[in-house]
Amino acid sequence: DSNNATVTSFTGAVTVAISSGTGTSGAVLSGTKTVSAVNGIATFAGLSIDKAGSGYTLASTFGSFTSTNSNSFNVSGTNLGVTTSPQTVTAGSISNIITIRTQDGSGNQGPVNINTTVNLSSSSANGRFYSDSGGNNLVTSVIINSGSVSVSCYYKDITAGTPTITVSSTGFTSGTQQETITAAAKNKLVWGTQPAAAVTAGATWTPFTVKIVDQYGNQTADT
Repeated sequence: DSNNATVTSFTGAVTVAISSGTGTSGAVLSGTKTVSAVNGIATFAGLSIDKAGSGYTLASTFGSFTSTNSNSFNVSGTNLGVTTSPQTVTAGSISNIITIRTQDGSGNQGPVNINTTVNLSSSSANGRFYSDSGGNNLVTSVIINSGSVSVSCYYKDITAGTPTITVSSTGFTSGTQQETITAAAKNKLVWGTQPAAAVTAGATWTPFTVKIVDQYGNQTADT
């Protein structure tokens, strides 16, 4: 009533919907959105919103009564994604910043509701992650703070190739991205295949190779 007291005799059907202009555009509220009140109280259960986002409110309506909005809330994503572009990095050098975000299947971002630990791993045995661009603070995980949608890190590898980095957290679908690591500057010569241990005088040797490699043993493109 006008004093905010519950009218226990009320049994009308109350409807809820996403308030116009809040949350993520195009989001859909699913479930039973119209419920008949019991003793003046309409109880809603099993509702869901399909798109991650922040600043949602719900509007409740009944007949000609003035609509009332709920407190604002956020909808978290269920996926982790590396949203910066794949990078090409020289072996032994540190990458540019790598950004990890929580998002839904369509890429809509939604803040986490609690501090969320994101585990970092690489398919390369020599891949390492750092919290700083100088490569001083080695980490195996980073934290998305409550109310935030993202966190950043940096990557370094000494093995040339195309390692896949994986970001994972309990309750989230993991995200992956493939980076490219190129050989560093030429540094020395190493034997590829050795000469045969024995050869007949005057006979042609079976082929053997010498490689030009960087300081980490990666073959370079130099000739």
